[in-house]
Amino acid sequence: MSSAAITRAGWIPLGDSAIVHRPIYALGGGRDSSPSHATWQHARLEHLHVAISPSGSFIASCRNDHKPFFATNASSMAIPLAIHRANGQLVRSIPWERELASILTLGWTDTEALVAVLDDGTVRIYPLYGEPTFASLGDEARNGIASCAIWPTGMAALTTTGFFVVIRSWKAPIPRMYSHYQVPNTPPAWTFVPEHLTDSGSIELLVPLAKSLIRVSEMDADERPFGSVLHLKSSPSSNFMASLSSHLALEICLAASLKVTSSIDLTGIVGGDGSTAQLAWCGDDAVLAAFDDFVVLLHISGEHHVVDLLDPVKLSESFDSTFCLSPHDFSLFSVVPYPVLTAFKYGSTHPVALLLDAFDHYGKRSPQAVDLLESLLRSNQLDVALNACLEAAAHAWDVKEQRSLLSAVQFGRAWLHVATSSAETHRTEPVAPLFSLAQGQVSPDTGVRDTLVLSSNRLRVLNTARQLGYPVSQATIAGMGGDPALIRLFTHARDHQLAVRAAELLGLDHVKTQAVLDWARLRLTTSPVDGNVPGAVDVVIQRVFSQVPPGSPALDFSDLAISASRVGRPDVAAHVLKYESNISRQVPLLLELQQPVLALSRAVESHDRDLVYLVLIYLRKTLMLPAFVRAVRDVPGAYAFLEQYARSNDRKLLHDCYSLEDQNLELGNLLLEDAAMANSVENKMALLRDAAHAFSRSKTAANEQRVTEQHIQLLHYQAQLAQKYPPTNNRGPAWESLSIGETLVQLARTGRVSDAKDAKNKLGVSDKQFAWCMVSGLAKARDWAELERFAFTRRPAIGYLPVVRACLEMGANDEAKKYIAKCDVRARVDLFIKAGAIKEASDVAFQLNDMPVLVHLRQVCHDDDVRRDIDGKIAQLRRA
Repeated sequence: MSSAAITRAGWIPLGDSAIVHRPIYALGGGRDSSPSHATWQHARLEHLHVAISPSGSFIASCRNDHKPFFATNASSMAIPLAIHRANGQLVRSIPWERELASILTLGWTDTEALVAVLDDGTVRIYPLYGEPTFASLGDEARNGIASCAIWPTGMAALTTTGFFVVIRSWKAPIPRMYSHYQVPNTPPAWTFVPEHLTDSGSIELLVPLAKSLIRVSEMDADERPFGSVLHLKSSPSSNFMASLSSHLALEICLAASLKVTSSIDLTGIVGGDGSTAQLAWCGDDAVLAAFDDFVVLLHISGEHHVVDLLDPVKLSESFDSTFCLSPHDFSLFSVVPYPVLTAFKYGSTHPVALLLDAFDHYGKRSPQAVDLLESLLRSNQLDVALNACLEAAAHAWDVKEQRSLLSAVQFGRAWLHVATSSAETHRTEPVAPLFSLAQGQVSPDTGVRDTLVLSSNRLRVLNTARQLGYPVSQATIAGMGGDPALIRLFTHARDHQLAVRAAELLGLDHVKTQAVLDWARLRLTTSPVDGNVPGAVDVVIQRVFSQVPPGSPALDFSDLAISASRVGRPDVAAHVLKYESNISRQVPLLLELQQPVLALSRAVESHDRDLVYLVLIYLRKTLMLPAFVRAVRDVPGAYAFLEQYARSNDRKLLHDCYSLEDQNLELGNLLLEDAAMANSVENKMALLRDAAHAFSRSKTAANEQRVTEQHIQLLHYQAQLAQKYPPTNNRGPAWESLSIGETLVQLARTGRVSDAKDAKNKLGVSDKQFAWCMVSGLAKARDWAELERFAFTRRPAIGYLPVVRACLEMGANDEAKKYIAKCDVRARVDLFIKAGAIKEASDVAFQLNDMPVLVHLRQVCHDDDVRRDIDGKIAQLRRA
């Protein structure tokens, strides 16, 4: 029998599509078996809470305290909260002590974390491994919960007081109460619509009451006529809604208009009242209604099918399929994907079906294979057939069927290559090379080849995963978020070898690194180290490097160190951090691990000032000053960073460090800086005295000590001046803000020459400095008489040239002429010119026999008498 016939034999045709019921795993349960949680051995599911994860990989179960339970032995009375794989293998058993609150329902998040909702409004979220986190449904839920619904991204609960409480996201499990609407009576069933499928942008709840349907959103509620129902379920796209009425009519209606599109009367089929029935959608094509001993499939077209059961089952929706759990097996109802449908449907004329027929004829060495392929080539449909065949292979579960489909793809590629070569060489006999080149001697199209390789690798991953208890399909991968989400699923389940190998086959290096690091985290936090921490850590890290090259940007050893530290292994964490190349991650963790000296060393090596400052602040808070300074000194280069930090942020710390280290020169200079910033004369003088004292203890600071003591004397004298000549109306600078030179200038400028002379003697001012200050101050005061007296009483120590320049700067040209004659003869010409005395400048130039200067003076002179005088001098020089 051909593979096509085998595939079609398992289909349940409904409308224009088909549904396949595929048993996946045989479980160990039986009616007489006792509960043992090493493998799945639950003989009955009626007394259990059961939830299947979105990917179908995990089954959570626990005892339902609200239903009677008949134990086969004493040990079975305390059934823990257990997580099994879909193949029955135990993943985790969580001890559950009898508490005041009991579990109301179980569910799963989109990250494969188990959610247990207690009837007191408490929510516990259990990862596959590790400690749970807790959330609350708020104060209103503490009065009790009537019912709740859990979906991968959130949940909703109906309290016994009639209000709905919604958690929109498990990332931030914050309860939101829909307090604007109160349900008058507890409904037999209600369902939800995710927020991304609603017009209101919030999660909407569909509540059937009496003869109406209430749509409750976060802001409002509206009512529409509706029949009395026992069960209600919205389709994955929220376009349809399925309901089981109180008179046992299973119906599918449009969600927008509530118009019934298909229905079936189950009165003659169902033996009970239908209260224990379950509804679950299989994609958007059909709804499943499970009763005690059968399942009804109702298609949107109105066609239906009944599947007989041996025991009651639990249904769980997952993307485009429905998982079915019984005590004996784990099976799957799924819609036959379109590529598979077109490939194997009886009478299909799709190109992929023609390609499969051609491959079947090729196996029989029939020339009809050539006719089919040539027809595909003439209609330009061979590429379509190849791609559709690859898609069908991706959705196939049977390994033989996968190989058959992939072989058909290789066969089609070989023909495509042969036909292309024949067209180029104008050959017309494609049959002969067809059977030889199909054996693999081809140069395939690159695009199809790459897709074939990726599809083959993905099928290898899926087949291996299914053998290990992950019933994932191509549709599951797409619903989870693609190949990376599948690898993360393996990683969360601690199947690290499978995750790494799958990531390699699918070319996902980043996700592979995450899986390797998760394995390393598990080893570093749980494996014994037997006292040899460096050796144990090095073995793990070398295994990491064997999978991920050192220096890869995806490697984050700081996260491993954090994990080791949190489980009480600081020595392991510290050794792991030696491999962390990112210092900004390494240093804070070393501080957390109480290794500040090592953190300081790493920070200094990085030359990151902020990191160094972070460690210095930490050390200063935790150590006494002597120990702090010693710790900083022990790290080469760290003391310079300490000086930079303290100078800008904590100058007292720098004072203490300099004093402790006997750095008297540096301490004196620091005190001088502080004195310059002092806000009062008293503080400034005190700081200067301390600076002078510090300089006195240094063997190389004699000059600094002398200058500092002079500054102290200046401040004393300025204080006397401030008392003697207080500023009037806040005009003029304060005496203590002036330097020695500025003080002398100010005294001369204000006509206090005698005080200036007194200051010279008391402050030890040199004659030259005093002369500069007096000339500048008297010129600025325009006290020409006193300036003349000072200049001519005794020749100034700086000569007369500065006196001339001071007069010229003040615009006193006539005063400047008095002193030009006492200057050097070579400078007089320029000085007279600047003073506007052209006649005197020409006399000096004539005396010096300087013809060029005389010519220049004649050109710039505007006085006719002076010009004639210059002409006469020029004539004399020429005759001479």
